[in-house]
Amino acid sequence: MNLVFCSARAEIVEAAVKTLLPDAMEDAVLFTGPDNSPLRRRYPNRFLSWGNGYFNWSAAMELWSRLEGNAPTRSILPLNNGEGEGYEKLRAFARLVTRGETTEFTPDGGARPLTGGALMLMVRPEERWHAGIITLLELARPLLGFSGKDVPAAMPCAVTECATVREMETAPDISVVIRAFNEKELLEKTLSMVMAQEGVRAETILIDSGSTDGTMEIAKKFPVRIFSIPKNSFSYGAALNLGARLARGKTVVNLSAHAVPADIRWLKELTAPLADARIAAVYGRELPMERRCGHFERKILADSFGETPNESSSNPFFSNANSAVLKKLLIELPFDEQAGWAEDQIWAYGVQKRGMTIRYQPAAAVHHSHNLSMAGNFARCYKYHRAMFGGAWQGKEREVQKAFRARLARRSLSFRRFLCANRLMGTMGAAFYAPYCEFVNYLGCREAANGQ
Repeated sequence: MNLVFCSARAEIVEAAVKTLLPDAMEDAVLFTGPDNSPLRRRYPNRFLSWGNGYFNWSAAMELWSRLEGNAPTRSILPLNNGEGEGYEKLRAFARLVTRGETTEFTPDGGARPLTGGALMLMVRPEERWHAGIITLLELARPLLGFSGKDVPAAMPCAVTECATVREMETAPDISVVIRAFNEKELLEKTLSMVMAQEGVRAETILIDSGSTDGTMEIAKKFPVRIFSIPKNSFSYGAALNLGARLARGKTVVNLSAHAVPADIRWLKELTAPLADARIAAVYGRELPMERRCGHFERKILADSFGETPNESSSNPFFSNANSAVLKKLLIELPFDEQAGWAEDQIWAYGVQKRGMTIRYQPAAAVHHSHNLSMAGNFARCYKYHRAMFGGAWQGKEREVQKAFRARLARRSLSFRRFLCANRLMGTMGAAFYAPYCEFVNYLGCREAANGQ
């Protein structure tokens, strides 16, 4: 007898049967899953329910009793994701209940035997190691010295002066808004790539908040409209709103001064999706810069900016380091000028509540990263969560903190594997560094939650 777990979408389960059991007689294939599985209706005489909800050990006992001691000779475990994340209990049960082999079936049609003892699968030694290190760090937390009280609060952001240095003669289609403060190191590369863009008619607006390192002198080498604001009036939202008001193009592109476009089609790729009226904003891919990207940020960039385009009306992830929005929408719905951080995601949360969509366009890539210290990682995580608790996540401080803490061991394990796979760190070093780094970032969330 073959036992097929209804542990993935119905189309994946049926593809697994067709691929792995092409010659099996109907009465030789049993399906098992929750009561609400659509496959229960399709195969009513060959379906064993494990009860309501997700598979757990109570469900395992129910299923074991329904099998009546007749262990299957083979079991098929279809997966909703390629790595089988979250299938530990099902894997363990499949190994325990099957006399013969157990085969996992992945969404791309791949099949792999499930090897190793069921007890090892239940123990999950790697994850338990990381959970143990994090527990020790929790005990040592008072000694680590990270505290939100050392991070300055967001300042009021009224613009008090604005002086035009240079202005283009013809009205453009696109206005590229660049905010800058002491960006001498990379500004020339950024502006050179902006000026090299093909297939678009664009102006560039640079808003400087008191640079003292020669940033203004570099900007004046290019056909750029330059505006100055006092340093003590700066916030991300205020500078970007000023840029939107000054823009003469119908589309506003926000670009960090140290975000260097990857190619000469960047601007066309970034703005093209705005032709769809459903899309409120577009953000592009961010790639690490060599010698300017810490290990933790490299992992964040890999997780957040993949190769596949997508759209979302519920996930407010959005980045003004490399984004495009129609000017009329920014004038109607400006960025929060009081937010000291994450003004982009607070804004995205607001437009999605109105039923609009955020588009991710990986073809519009820039090189953008920072080489932050551990204290810098803490400060960024603290400021991000404090801003989100004051905006999109009001009243959810404990819920977010608890969810962050519950994911720490798995986040740490994923980070350790990333470090080793990319040869950024040796196995032993990564086994300690990954949980420490993830825990420090959790402290940023915790301090922000306590501050609310």
